[in-house]
Amino acid sequence: MMSRKKPSGEAECWAALRESDPDDVCRRSGAAYDPETGCYTCRCLGAELRLDPTAERIDGGFEIPFAEGEPLPMISVSLLHYLVSVTDVAPANNPVNPRVLPSGPMYSQGTHVLPLPQLAAAYADDPEAFLKRGRSLGGVPLDHGDAAVRLEPFPRTAMVVVLWTRDDEFPERASLLTDERVEEQIPADIVWAAAMFCVLAMMPS
Repeated sequence: MMSRKKPSGEAECWAALRESDPDDVCRRSGAAYDPETGCYTCRCLGAELRLDPTAERIDGGFEIPFAEGEPLPMISVSLLHYLVSVTDVAPANNPVNPRVLPSGPMYSQGTHVLPLPQLAAAYADDPEAFLKRGRSLGGVPLDHGDAAVRLEPFPRTAMVVVLWTRDDEFPERASLLTDERVEEQIPADIVWAAAMFCVLAMMPS
């Protein structure tokens, strides 16, 4: 099964969410629905977001700055697309570099390049701080590299961020992995937004 067709804009997303069967949305996305308020709640990097389709409002969101100090577009907009578009395709549980995905070339172009060198430089000598940051985002430490955490930008979408600290032979480096079937679950641009958000969220405050 391929990804559901993604609505073209935010207003169209809200309309699609209002017209959707809440049971279907929750089954596909892992979100929860309150029939009394008509609102959904969904976890994002350890934070709980509340989506009100009637008011077209998302509460509980947060912004993570770019390294250059510019604000990241709210992950909540991508979360809205996720709720509407995600399929019930089961993950392969095989983490891969997103460059091998069908949209892989996108990750090598311009502003789509993930700021992994900057992330590695921030924790070049401090893997414990890297793990602490990951835990603060609801991440689970994994046994990869010198430090690694599994993050969930969306309930059924996982990203693994891996750090190798510098030593006498090699400089520091970082990588990001995601499931090889992720683009069958959600649209490619939402996968990229989730990956970017995870990397930026891992930057020191």
